[in-house]
Amino acid sequence: MQKIVLDYAYYKTRVKDQIFTVGTGYSSGLSGITRNAGDFEVFGHELLVSASIIQKKDLKWDLILNWSTSEGKVL
Repeated sequence: MQKIVLDYAYYKTRVKDQIFTVGTGYSSGLSGITRNAGDFEVFGHELLVSASIIQKKDLKWDLILNWSTSEGKVL
């Protein structure tokens, strides 16, 4: 018996008030200040394909392929 599975997912996440270090002028004596300085969005796709190639009493062989993308941007 050969079994093929296909799984697809799309995700999109938005983070508000992302905390990170913002650079400052060196004349201030500081290299940066930690602030709630922006919004960040991450999105991507995930695809999984799997198949049972061989299924016998004493042997099982599965093939699994996984592909994904992920992109992010500051809003």
